[in-house]
Amino acid sequence: MPSVREEFKLELKNRFSVLSTQNEDTDIEESWKAIKNVYIETSEKILGFRENQQKQWISEETWKETEIRKLAKENVNKSKMRQQKISAQTQYSEINKKVKRSIRKYKRNWINEQAKLAEEAEKKGDIRELYNITRQLSQRKFRMNRPLKTKSEMLLTQEELLKRWEEHFSKIFNKDDNSIGSKQEMRNVEEEDNSENENETEVNLDPPTKTEMQLALSRLKNGKAAGLDNIYRKY
Repeated sequence: MPSVREEFKLELKNRFSVLSTQNEDTDIEESWKAIKNVYIETSEKILGFRENQQKQWISEETWKETEIRKLAKENVNKSKMRQQKISAQTQYSEINKKVKRSIRKYKRNWINEQAKLAEEAEKKGDIRELYNITRQLSQRKFRMNRPLKTKSEMLLTQEELLKRWEEHFSKIFNKDDNSIGSKQEMRNVEEEDNSENENETEVNLDPPTKTEMQLALSRLKNGKAAGLDNIYRKY
């Protein structure tokens, strides 16, 4: 099954291929509208619309009051007579104050409940739950993946990102020979290192045994994120 990115790119490619067959004498404004509509229609078809996430602290009673406030606002906009508009605006202001008061009340209660849960998690030593509650209360969003750019384009796939990092570190660590010395000097240094290593204890390069892997996994800490190998401690 193709990924969303690939499906989006394929849909764009098909739509732009249709646009390329149109008359080249088209007005630039019409061409721009056609291009804009291609992006909009493709996004709506492939990506869809983002659903609004309801706040956890807003109760059903508050949502009903919000709907009443919406109707009151519509009455204000529909009012044509001056006296009628003043009366509708007064009614809307009272409902709006009531809704805001209700939201503040339920949000305060929700924060107090989350604070109690955080205290209980701290007493139990549940660092993961404590971290999740703290992040939720702080309302901070973390970007786990940061995009990388080359000189010409944005890197999208994981393979391109890894290749770009490889080029970056190769440029940093692989210095020119002239900055260190001549090639002959480098050979001499390598020979000295090899002669010293012969006297040292040999390192076991055999694949790890099952017992060694179990020991390594048992030493992993709970609640930590997995590394590149996607291995994490389960408890």
